Amino acid sequence: MKNFLSQSLVAIALLMFFGSCQEAEKEEKIPEIIITGQILGLNEEEISVSLFDILKESSTDEAGNFELRFEYPKAAYFEVAPGRVGMDLFLSPGDSIHIELDSDNFPESFKATGDRSRENNYLVRHKAMISKEHQLNFNMSLFELEKEDYFDAIEKAENALNQGLDSLKNTGEIHPLFAQLERAYPTYRIAILNNMYPNFHMHIKGIEDEEDLDFPKEAKEEELMSLDNSNPDYLVLPFFRDVLNSQMYRAFSDEIPDEVYDGDAAKVIGAEIDMINSFFENPQIAEYVTFDYIKTMISLSGPGPINQFYDRFLEELENSEFAEILRGEMANWEDLQPGNSVPDFEFEDINGNDIRLSHLNGRLIYIDVWATWCGPCLREHPYWEELVEEFEGEDVAFLAISIDNSKDPWLKMVNDKGLSGHHWFAEDAWNSEFASHFLVNSIPRFILLDRDGKILEPSAERPSGNIASTLRNYLESI
Repeated sequence: MKNFLSQSLVAIALLMFFGSCQEAEKEEKIPEIIITGQILGLNEEEISVSLFDILKESSTDEAGNFELRFEYPKAAYFEVAPGRVGMDLFLSPGDSIHIELDSDNFPESFKATGDRSRENNYLVRHKAMISKEHQLNFNMSLFELEKEDYFDAIEKAENALNQGLDSLKNTGEIHPLFAQLERAYPTYRIAILNNMYPNFHMHIKGIEDEEDLDFPKEAKEEELMSLDNSNPDYLVLPFFRDVLNSQMYRAFSDEIPDEVYDGDAAKVIGAEIDMINSFFENPQIAEYVTFDYIKTMISLSGPGPINQFYDRFLEELENSEFAEILRGEMANWEDLQPGNSVPDFEFEDINGNDIRLSHLNGRLIYIDVWATWCGPCLREHPYWEELVEEFEGEDVAFLAISIDNSKDPWLKMVNDKGLSGHHWFAEDAWNSEFASHFLVNSIPRFILLDRDGKILEPSAERPSGNIASTLRNYLESI
């Protein structure tokens, strides 16, 4: 009898345990978010939804219909990107929304039905039309205005946005987080505009000396730096993230000594990550900014000096979503790891001849990916010339690959400036096989290959940096 009771109690305990696990699993399952719709004029094209990274991808059918299903644990502004009519939709777990629009009449034609339709009709149509009317969409005509007219325009835009939100709240209940974030939105949006105004206005008006600019630049920079950055709930608001990014770079500029940037890349990255954790006091905000910083570094430069900080951050990271995104970003560079072979890509040289990368085998190959319209690329040219001269007669080939859209400006600049080194042209620019293989998404980009055409550094230092010592070390080690 005692054994029977013991076995029964064990059975009941196990049943309760597994039952509790199943209930907990059921409770923890995140309700699906569903976006369906029809976009006229967008037939059989890719469409995606993203927040910190792409959450779901699909495509429209021949009539522009689509469906996106995904899970996310909390309410957020999700970017839906169907071609040229990208939009943000505010949705929460379990929401199902249907949208319709004509891509040739956007945002006026936008209409949402279903969950959060009130919020999203305001967000995508009404608010967008306010922004368009008041030139808030980074319209150059706004930056062309003189100071007093600019501030007057900004004040009217802020009032219109606040009045629009008030009117929306009067029509019925809206999500409390949406109301909170939309009330904060004008402050963050205007702070970004104020800090963009000086450079754009000077460019438009041809003002060369900042002393001739009639604008309280320092005061507006201080306003930006003093904006509240302590609420992690705001991370789902795109312009809050933009403010964090601007504050980060301003902190770098103001607080990190210039001599740090004369050192190697790892020293710079370490100083900047330390500054992020010093400036942003909220741990979740600091974690996001560090995540975004490392993600950007990997996206632009791939493996290299960032690796030690990437590994350490993953060990300390509490947000599993961020960890998964970073691992995926690094995995994109798997084919570009040091030691990997490079396809023998074909280019056109300065004389119009077809030529392949293997033509330079037998020497280290230092590659500059550039274009004539790229200001930072052109600023590297004097250092490039010095570098070529310094290594004249040594086993280093200096190869400049243009990704201009056409050959004419490339040929003219190379010939007019008498640029040194080998100069080749990549057909199809950003979409060329070479640029696609090396994940070139910003320029200038520098790449270093060994004598066999294998990768040494998929993102090498610039001529203005310490690449000379890097080249010297590789030459001496071979």
